[in-house]
Amino acid sequence: MTGRDFGRTLRLEGRAVDVGRGAASDLVIEQPGVASRHARVEPGPRGWVLVDRSDGCGLRVNDAEVRQHELQSGDRIRIGEALLLFSNQRDDLRTWLTTATSVEEHDASMSSGFLRQQWRDLKAYMRPGDALWRFSSPPESWRRLGGRAGLCVVRAGAVIYTLVTEMN
Repeated sequence: MTGRDFGRTLRLEGRAVDVGRGAASDLVIEQPGVASRHARVEPGPRGWVLVDRSDGCGLRVNDAEVRQHELQSGDRIRIGEALLLFSNQRDDLRTWLTTATSVEEHDASMSSGFLRQQWRDLKAYMRPGDALWRFSSPPESWRRLGGRAGLCVVRAGAVIYTLVTEMN
């Protein structure tokens, strides 16, 4: 969030979340242009859905006015003068895993000295059957935030360790 609440996060835990200026809201935003019951984020069939409940105050996602929007990781939500960033870690991880490359296959191309050293350290930690993945191009949603790169260890199909570094 921007303004007074910069950096504040709210975890969505499988239930609808009301957003607005009113005290009954789950996420209270006390900024100009925010209605007492401005929006609702609710579970949908393929993820989270943002619904405008403001009766004319307006709701924007990625600079486009919307009444309802299926949220994607990296969406920028404007409610009044407040700006929120939606991040779905599951989507980001899925994107990582489909764009990642195996370190063993591309060891020589690892450009970051920091990541190269971390890879050497992680090899001692890994067990037979573990996979080590490198993220050489960040998900689109992270490019807006400056980008990140990293390494993760996958054991039995689950990510058990992730190292992320900022890209400048």
